[in-house]
Amino acid sequence: MVNPLTKLQAWRRLHPRTAAILFGLLLVVTALALRAPGMARQIWNLDEASTFTMAEIVRDGGVLYRDAADNRTPLVPYLKAGIFALVGDWNVTGAHWLVAAMLGLTAVWLWRLARAAGDAATGRWGAVFFTLLSFTYLTVMDTMTAHTGWFLVFFSALAHMMWTCIAKERSGETLTETAYSMALRHYDHRKNLPWHADLAREIWLAEA
Repeated sequence: MVNPLTKLQAWRRLHPRTAAILFGLLLVVTALALRAPGMARQIWNLDEASTFTMAEIVRDGGVLYRDAADNRTPLVPYLKAGIFALVGDWNVTGAHWLVAAMLGLTAVWLWRLARAAGDAATGRWGAVFFTLLSFTYLTVMDTMTAHTGWFLVFFSALAHMMWTCIAKERSGETLTETAYSMALRHYDHRKNLPWHADLAREIWLAEA
């Protein structure tokens, strides 16, 4: 009897692009399915509430930091204003669905990043662990809400994945021993760290 796992591995070797697309879709669907049962619940999160309010003020023609202020950057309120333009005013549930899909895509970015760095197996496991732990490891207030942290994770993973893929395309090699090591060599800590220390000392003396 043929082992199903062996057949799956053989099919994946014959159809790598199809297998990659299906795995990416699986990550997004899993992120959505994990959060689906709690989408109807009303969960209070201060970060989400403040940025949602700022987003609605922007949609009503207001100006950030004049009509509404917060200690965060304006990017997330503007992004949420765009989300509300798609799903409707104060449609928090619709925004939660989009953020859940965004977390599924974040897992895809992590997987693509590791593939470009030359370690596809680590990428697959990392994407799976991120999908599961981003739902099970945090509290409900962090897992189910559209707070700033999720946008930070999404765009950080996207930027790193894009940089890695572009660097690999230009170098023609994996990045484990080329671009990353080159970046570390170009960062001379003997020059940069003393400069940071001098700058911190000057700021402290100016405020003293």
